[in-house]
Amino acid sequence: MSDAYLTTYLNDHLGASVAGIELARRCLSKNAKSDLATFLEELLLVLEENQVKIRKLLRRLNAGESELKKLGGWALEKVGRLKLNNSLLGYTSLARVIELEALLAGLKAQSAMWSALQKYRSDDERFAGIDFDRSKRLSEEMLERIEGYHSRAAEKAFAVRNISEQV
Repeated sequence: MSDAYLTTYLNDHLGASVAGIELARRCLSKNAKSDLATFLEELLLVLEENQVKIRKLLRRLNAGESELKKLGGWALEKVGRLKLNNSLLGYTSLARVIELEALLAGLKAQSAMWSALQKYRSDDERFAGIDFDRSKRLSEEMLERIEGYHSRAAEKAFAVRNISEQV
């Protein structure tokens, strides 16, 4: 039964990775020519590398990729664009905050996944050569960095710049 659970778990993370990559691409397109864009380009590389590893793990388990979960991740990101962010058509500083929070949550989940796999499956010969530690470390590095961008985005969206703005 553990392989069945593991297959489901990996497919859940595969679907989430589709959503994360789509979201990172959208955020990148809306924040071009900024230091955030440079970070998002690096983040995309990490997310894509992790997605490749998840697919490799599924193949090594002789398990298929869930098209439904991948489609669900893709659709979830598209539906997320419809959230109310005080602007029907435009991109706002609030949208940036929410997108970074979603990416932050995804990175936390990804780091937890690599930790769990490292702890409970690192001795599985089918996973030989998969560097769980490196994947976890990269996810945590991106997580640490995104927190700074999130903080700056929240400050821009929510900070009161001038006391007269309150009156």
